[in-house]
Amino acid sequence: MPGPVTLEIERKLQLPDPARTREWLNSPELPGYTVTAAGEVLQHDVYLDTEDWRTYRWGYACRIRRSGRRSELILKSFGEESRVRERTEIAQSLPRSYRPGSPLPADGAVGEKLSSIAGSSRLRPLFYLDTRRRKFLAQTPGGPRVEIAFDDCRLRPAGSRRSQAFNEIEVELLGPGSSESVDRVADLLVQALGAEDEGRTKFGRGLAAAGLDPEAYQQFGPATFDADTPAREAVAALLRKQAQRMLREEAATRLGEDLEALHDMRVAVRRARTFLRIYGGVLPAARVAAVSGELRWLGDALGGVRDIDVQLEGFAADPEVFSPGAEARALVRAHLEEVRHKKRNLLLAALDSARYRRLVRSLRTLLRPVSRMTGAQREPAGTYLPAVAYELLGKVVKRGKRLDATSPTSELHRLRIKAKRARYALESASPLLGKPARKVIPEVVRVQDHLGALQDAVVRGDLLRRFAVTLPTTIERQIILDLGGLIAANDLQLLSLKERFPSVFRRFAGYPDLKQLMKNLGSAFEARTAGARPLSP
Repeated sequence: MPGPVTLEIERKLQLPDPARTREWLNSPELPGYTVTAAGEVLQHDVYLDTEDWRTYRWGYACRIRRSGRRSELILKSFGEESRVRERTEIAQSLPRSYRPGSPLPADGAVGEKLSSIAGSSRLRPLFYLDTRRRKFLAQTPGGPRVEIAFDDCRLRPAGSRRSQAFNEIEVELLGPGSSESVDRVADLLVQALGAEDEGRTKFGRGLAAAGLDPEAYQQFGPATFDADTPAREAVAALLRKQAQRMLREEAATRLGEDLEALHDMRVAVRRARTFLRIYGGVLPAARVAAVSGELRWLGDALGGVRDIDVQLEGFAADPEVFSPGAEARALVRAHLEEVRHKKRNLLLAALDSARYRRLVRSLRTLLRPVSRMTGAQREPAGTYLPAVAYELLGKVVKRGKRLDATSPTSELHRLRIKAKRARYALESASPLLGKPARKVIPEVVRVQDHLGALQDAVVRGDLLRRFAVTLPTTIERQIILDLGGLIAANDLQLLSLKERFPSVFRRFAGYPDLKQLMKNLGSAFEARTAGARPLSP
C-alpha cells in the first residue's frame, strides 16, 4: 500500500464462462497490451460495523485483511454507483502480534477514525471473506499500469457455518491515469472472456448473503405525501425525513472532520423540534412533549459546538471586524478552541449515551404509521399545512412591522425565531402551494439570515466580554486595549446590522408575491372550517 489514503479506480466484472476464463489464464493476452503475471495471494477478510451501522452511515465499509503475515485495518468508501467506481481507501498496518477478535488500536490513520465513530460501541463481525487472487499487469508502452485480478471468493456470514462461492474480476488502475484506462482494459476482457459488468461490491454481496440491511436502520417510514394525505401522516413524513437526516449525519459529526455534517445534523434536529411545535396537534400530546424535550437536549449539545464554529468562521471571514492587534486575536481564538474542545467532548458523550439511543427509539415509536385517526389527524394536508403556514407567516409580518433599528435585540431575536418557523412551514407546504411560495421563501430566508447575523454579533459580544473579565491583571496593557478594540468593532457591526434591519424587512413585507401567497394561504385557513377541498399547486 503506497500510503494510508489512496484513491481506488476500478471496474468489476463477473465471469459466466469458466472454460474461457481458464483458457485466458493459461495464455493471458489483450490486443495492444503487454500482459504479465503478477503473482497469487490469499486474503482473509472480516467486515465489521457497530450494531447501529455507524461506519456504514459515514459512507465506508470497515474490514480487517490478513494476507500472509501482514494484517491491515481498512476503511473503504462506497463511491458513486457507476460502471467505473472511484473509492477512497484508508489503510493502517496492524502489529504482527494482532490476533482476530483482539481490541483494535485507537490511534493511527484508521484507528482514530473508528474510535471517534464507534465510541463505546463494539465493532461486530458482519461476514468473512476468503479470496484467492491471481494478479496480472496490463500496460501499453509508456501508458498507465492496470491490474487485472481474478478473484475466487468464499463468503460466510458471521454466526453461520454455511458459505457461498463466487468469482469476479477487478480491473484497477495502479498509479497515475484515468478511468478511461480502466475502461479500455475491462472492455477488452469483456470481449475476450464474455464477461459482464458486476455492479455489486464484495461488501454489498456480503450484506445480501448475511441478510443484513443497514438502510433499514435509517428509515422511519414513508417520507413523502400529497395534498390528500391525512395531516397526521403528512406531519409524520416531514419528521421522518429529518430523523433520517439526523442519523445520516451522525457518524460524520462524531468524526468531526466535516463541519457541515455537524451543521446538517443540528438543522435536522432543529427542524424536527419546530415541526413538533407547529404541527404537534395531530400527534399524541404526551409523546410529542417527551420527544420535544429530548430533541432540545440533543440540539443544545450540537449547538454548543456549532455556535463556537460560527464564531471561529466569523473570526476568519471578517478580519476588518477584528482588526486590532494579533496577540488579542490569538488569545480569543485559543479561548474559542478550548471551549470548542470541551463542548465537543460533551457532544460525543451525549451521542454515546443511552439517552440518545432512547431518543432514536422514541422517534420510531412516535412516527410509526397508524391506521386509525381522529379529528384533525384526518384533515387533508392540502388544507392543514397551508393553514398553519398562514398563521405563522402572518405573525412574522405583524411583529416585524412593529420593530425598527431601535428595538431591543431580544425582540429582534424573537422575530428571527418566528421567521424560522414560518420558513419551515412554507417549505413543508411548498409542493402544495406552487410558484408564489417558491418565490417568497427566499425572501423569508433573507430576513432570517440578517437576523441570524445580528444574533451572532450579540453572542460574539457577550463571549468577548466574558473572556475579558477572565484575563489576569498581569496581562500586557496593550492586549487589554486591543481586546477592547475587538469588542468595539463588534459593537459597531451589531449597530450596522440593526440599522439595516428596517430596509431588509420592508423589502420582504412589500414583496409583490407575498400578498398573493397570503391570499392563497388564507383560503386554506378558511377551508379548514368550511370543509373545502385541499389546495393544489
